[in-house]
Amino acid sequence: MNIFPELTISETEATIIAERLDNPAVKKYLHLLAYNNASAIALSSVKEGQTDEQYLRAIAKAQGQLEVYNTLLSFKAADVTQNS
Repeated sequence: MNIFPELTISETEATIIAERLDNPAVKKYLHLLAYNNASAIALSSVKEGQTDEQYLRAIAKAQGQLEVYNTLLSFKAADVTQNS
């Protein structure tokens, strides 16, 4: 049993996704999420009772989330439509 079936995205679907991610309101929202995430990383410190390993995992998770926001913010509708 494959819990992660292989999915493909058509060119039309890719264009729709890129257009949505290139929307100014969506970009503004993603910027806000990224800013809040980056602020949390910058202002973070080990909490009482938290081990160094737990702290490092929390930071790694936050950095991973920041990378996802960066990836989503990099989508441009024009890039997808030109490659079609």
